[in-house]
Formats: sequence, structure tokens, C-alpha cells
Amino acid sequence: MSTDKIADPSHIRHWPGDMEADYIYTLGVAGERFFKEIKENVRIMGAKCSCCDVVFVPPRVYCEKCFTRLDKWIDVGTKGREKCTRSQLPQSVWMEKNWRHQ
Repeated sequence: MSTDKIADPSHIRHWPGDMEADYIYTLGVAGERFFKEIKENVRIMGAKCSCCDVVFVPPRVYCEKCFTRLDKWIDVGTKGREKCTRSQLPQSVWMEKNWRHQ
């Protein structure tokens, strides 16, 4: 496998055919419990940091600010404030937008 950076997308090589990708995706400890609570108990849970007093939804195992293990789960209800949104473009749109100006 080459580690050279491809500067021009027209230099990307491809081969026709199928490639089997055999893998199992797991939600992890926090993700599994989060979705199980939604499915079985119809409630949205968050993990609360005892040091920072921050609530993470979806829950994490460790606090992203102080790295404390998050053991306390709370029902966050159905109303709240969104702090961050992530948008993802299809690769074709991203390539067109980012390679056009070079």
C-alpha cells in the first residue's frame, strides 16, 4: 500500500469488481445502553460528569473535558439545547468543491 499523497483525483486508480468487507460494527458499552434505553424504556439518557457537571448525549464512557469515567446516567427528557451539529457532504460534492480551486 502506498503512503504517497494523491494531489490530483484523476490519478486515483480503481478496479472493477466486488470486494467483500467482512466486519461487525459494535455500538460500544455506552452506545448499546443508550439505544437499549430508547427502544425498551422510550427515554433519552445522558452520561453526567461528576467533576465538570457536563451531560453528554449520546453518552460516552469518559468525560471529554477532564477524562473522568462517567458512571452516572440521567434521563435528559425530550427538550434541550443543541450545542453542536455535524453535517456531512457526499464525497463527490466534497471532491468537486475542494479540488476545483487548486
